[in-house]
Amino acid sequence: MDEYIPYLKAKQILTARLGASPDEIASWVAFGGLNAYEKHGNRLQPFSYQNPKHYGDGNYIRLLLGLYFLINEVGRFEPTKRYIARAALIDRWQRRYPDVDTIDFIVQQRQLPEFHPIAGFADVGDGGKWAQGMFDMADVERIESESPPASVEPEKPGRLDETKSEIDPNLSKLGKQQQAILLVIAIKGFDPMKIPDGEKGTIRAICEGEYPKIFDGNTSFDRAWDEGKNAKPPLWRMEHHESYARRGKK
Repeated sequence: MDEYIPYLKAKQILTARLGASPDEIASWVAFGGLNAYEKHGNRLQPFSYQNPKHYGDGNYIRLLLGLYFLINEVGRFEPTKRYIARAALIDRWQRRYPDVDTIDFIVQQRQLPEFHPIAGFADVGDGGKWAQGMFDMADVERIESESPPASVEPEKPGRLDETKSEIDPNLSKLGKQQQAILLVIAIKGFDPMKIPDGEKGTIRAICEGEYPKIFDGNTSFDRAWDEGKNAKPPLWRMEHHESYARRGKK
């Protein structure tokens, strides 16, 4: 039976697995093959940003808040494209090209298409609800390769750098612990709903070794694990969860 989770749960998993931002999740829903669903009465139906009823609202993030996602799809989703929001690109290029104001010139020259989840393409000249869009990272990296900075300090790799993600400092302690667990599950390549038997100890060891300030007690990991396992819907499960559950009822 299909199991759906609300956007905020899906965001937590996608951020841990892929380092995704809300803007990028919106782009995947609009252009990249991540299916989303909205409520119609008591039923869930496929959602589309291109529905004309959304044209009066340029806030594609706000529309995400009411959506639902298939938990198995979120756990396995592999994007074919990565996206970066305009504000994030400005910050990236201000550090890379501190003396050059390039973004609007490049966009206006159509060297760098700017996409909008609702409108399709952003309209820089509009200055209104369609003016803030998303960029394909392949296009951004192409331009960067053609115009390398004079000197760039290499970024210092952080913990678990493969995920391009960090623990959100605004989360509660439990939220940070659960995000760290999801991060490690993603790095190990496990389906969060089918974690192989015996790997809980591996996940614990990595979490406690990499994040000692978060998992600072003897039972910190177990409490966070049980909270995530028993959440509705759950954040993770062991591969043979159902057989364990039946065994526990005997």
